[in-house]
Amino acid sequence: DGRIRHEYHSGVVEFGPRMTDDLARHDESLLAPSIEAPTFVAHGELDEAVPLASSEEFVARLRTRKRLLVVPGGDHRLHEPIEAILAAARAFHAW
Repeated sequence: DGRIRHEYHSGVVEFGPRMTDDLARHDESLLAPSIEAPTFVAHGELDEAVPLASSEEFVARLRTRKRLLVVPGGDHRLHEPIEAILAAARAFHAW
């Protein structure tokens, strides 16, 4: 029926056909070069939904001041180390 089902340790997420069609129409590689604001990206080392390489490629395409923080042991939701992530983001944006 065009649905994508993603299971992870705390539940299930389903994406319907409208969502998958929308994703297919957008090329995220074109977004990064158009961003002009300083950009901080945090990515969990153990992210089960988005490959680390995706964030690495996205950040590499940015033409502005940028930082990619790979959170050791972090999952997709980055719940546990949130204070450390927020501190790193504040330091980046205080520059």
